[in-house]
Amino acid sequence: MEELIEKFGAEQWKESVEKAGIPEGRTFTAFCDVDETEFTRIMTGVAEMTFQSMEQVTEAVGEHGSTVYAPNVHAAYYSGVRRRASYWSTSTTSTRS
Repeated sequence: MEELIEKFGAEQWKESVEKAGIPEGRTFTAFCDVDETEFTRIMTGVAEMTFQSMEQVTEAVGEHGSTVYAPNVHAAYYSGVRRRASYWSTSTTSTRS
């Protein structure tokens, strides 16, 4: 949601959330599930408030998730993966004839 606020503005975010019927003070955390209907209503509101298509708004969410959120949250799980992958790709031999 941070990406939407940064990209489209805090005022549009607030109005979109209100328009979607989300109670004031409702928080969204990285580890909570957001109801699909709630999410769709929020994204629809953002699209209307910013004169963007749903495709553009959902693209912004996906881009943020894959380029900012996931790398930061999952970095600890993948540290050293490149090194290990390189090891396995160069140290194994094919047994096919």
